[in-house]
Amino acid sequence: MEQQKEKTTNATKQQREKGTLLSIAYDTLTHPFWQRVDEQKEKMTFVITYNSVKGYENGFYYGKKGPLLVCSYDNTETWGNEAQSKLERILHQTYRLMDPKDVDKVYLYIGKHARDGALKAAERLSNQGNNLSLVACDCESEIKQQTAERIGAPIIWSECGGRYTLGEIVSGILER
Repeated sequence: MEQQKEKTTNATKQQREKGTLLSIAYDTLTHPFWQRVDEQKEKMTFVITYNSVKGYENGFYYGKKGPLLVCSYDNTETWGNEAQSKLERILHQTYRLMDPKDVDKVYLYIGKHARDGALKAAERLSNQGNNLSLVACDCESEIKQQTAERIGAPIIWSECGGRYTLGEIVSGILER
């Protein structure tokens, strides 16, 4: 058992170093975090980005305003052409966790490099009835603004990458 724990820890460390999505309890809905959320009958907040969130790793958090899942990658610079595939992986894992009746709020980052995929995700999340806020840099802002107006979602304008703004949002939710 101890060897398995060590292998898992080493694999997680390698994933973090490579900037791949950490699968903290994504693989199973029996994680203690989900049990607590189910027992408390609380709605979850999701923060979704293909970048990192300043001060917060990918994973589950519990604050004064309830449960929160940060869905992100550990990076400090832009993914460039890789951004779209990073976003697709996050969304693939996240969609299965999101039942609108159990979602309090979704914050979705829309940047320059994965803009089209993020805008499609925004439409999908909005159509599912999620309480959605877009967090976006002002690169190519017109199409982001048009989409936000069409789906009725507010935009929180951020710096490129959205890391600091998303970090402030998470801190506010956790009241830290």
